[in-house]
Amino acid sequence: MVIDVPSFGALRTGQWQRAMPGVSKKMLTQTLRELEGDGLIVRTVHQLVPSMVDYALMRRGQGFVEPLMVLYGWAQTHAALLDELERNRAAAMPTGLPAAPCPLTPSAAAASAMQATATAAPPAAAPAPAATAAAPAWRTQ
Repeated sequence: MVIDVPSFGALRTGQWQRAMPGVSKKMLTQTLRELEGDGLIVRTVHQLVPSMVDYALMRRGQGFVEPLMVLYGWAQTHAALLDELERNRAAAMPTGLPAAPCPLTPSAAAASAMQATATAAPPAAAPAPAATAAAPAWRTQ
């Protein structure tokens, strides 16, 4: 759900990591670079000491976030059902193994950030990436 996080507005790398617990810095960096290369987010370097970099969702990326917001809304509306699903999974697991959380349940940080910025307009689109960039791996397979 990395694409959902920038819908909260421009975020620095540390803010991304706090919004997505369990994601390593290396994986986050790789994913941000892929999203930037796909033209879904824009990276802005602020000339400060120390330097500050933030990432924001472009208009093209907003089209990916809108259906996710609908799915998150459904998950919040049906939280009791999803909790029951998790309890059933936990009961069916062999003892000693932790139950996996339901992937449709947004984290508390993600849910509160989504509510705070649900009506915010996305930032203006940045220029399209250069045509000489290599195609992402998913396009070449």
